[in-house]
Amino acid sequence: FDRILRSPDAIDALGEYDYDVALAQLVGPLVLTKLATLTPLGEAAGEQIVDDFLAARGVSS
Repeated sequence: FDRILRSPDAIDALGEYDYDVALAQLVGPLVLTKLATLTPLGEAAGEQIVDDFLAARGVSS
């Protein structure tokens, strides 16, 4: 995550952001399903999480 979220491309695309909050938003749903022993999220759900994260910042995926 560090390599991606702290890269020059990410900083250009996302603008100024709180790294810890961004990490929580992206990883939180995955951790929740694991801790709550829910069915693991599939690839499509992972893509949706990233798309929603980017859309919230006005970045098209």
